[in-house]
Amino acid sequence: MLSIQIQDVKEFMNQLLRSDLFHPFYLWEASIKTSVSYHIDGRLNQDFYNTEELETLPQTDYIPWAQIKPQIFSMIKGSKTPLSMKIILMLSNANTNQILTKYNLPLSAENINGLFLNIHYDGTNLSCTTGVSYRTFTLDKRLEAAFEENILNWLRQLNIAFLVH
Repeated sequence: MLSIQIQDVKEFMNQLLRSDLFHPFYLWEASIKTSVSYHIDGRLNQDFYNTEELETLPQTDYIPWAQIKPQIFSMIKGSKTPLSMKIILMLSNANTNQILTKYNLPLSAENINGLFLNIHYDGTNLSCTTGVSYRTFTLDKRLEAAFEENILNWLRQLNIAFLVH
């Protein structure tokens, strides 16, 4: 697990909520505290969609960040910043497979529950932590290291100032 302190909160939030740079992720869960508290389970409600709509969705149980991002943005936009916010994003299966292939890791996607980016804002500070959830036990930590390296490189490419703890 990697802990990252984001130095430029405004720029990070702008990238998260207004750009397509976080579109490789699904929403796992979100909690937002403003004048009221919101809790969002990112699990798709299949019954909400008709057959045609279901065919256009990715083969996952979670909503793509690109689809839920406008609702999240509408909850927090305004003259005041949220009191707190927690957003848990899960890397898409396609991007998880890219990491497995890029680093020649002997794992299959079926053995991985997800690669997670946890975003936490406490009203002042914004931090991110990474995490990997497996379906099977392994002592091999190469996937965690590869995911952490990818997240750090990605933040550098976005020109997001950060400190690693």
